Amino acid sequence: MAKVRVAVPERRSTFVIISDGQRILLERRPPSGIWGGLLVPPEGDAGTVLANHGLTLESAEALPPLRHAFTHFRLTLEPIFCLVSKTSNAAEAGMEWVDLAQASHAGVPTPIRKLLKRVASAKD
Repeated sequence: MAKVRVAVPERRSTFVIISDGQRILLERRPPSGIWGGLLVPPEGDAGTVLANHGLTLESAEALPPLRHAFTHFRLTLEPIFCLVSKTSNAAEAGMEWVDLAQASHAGVPTPIRKLLKRVASAKD
């Protein structure tokens, strides 16, 4: 008898990839939960994220989605690349500016690494 396959839940999340042209702004995840302790781009609405960090938007570009499968669900990452001009207030606790060329080698989860490599190669 064939095994019944249970539908895996699908989730979507917008990741705001913030760059000043040389660096990417990443935030450290809480120690517990998905990607605990790793660096990821901020999640949420781009306008809200930029406003919360006092950043001035120069340009924004939606990038192709990236799908990633976890054991219990599938995640579609919907990245938005935001080039900013003002970066002074964005060095708060838990936030780190990482060199664009080195970002995919920082302590980031696999799907974020793929996403950052894609961004770095497109910006070369």
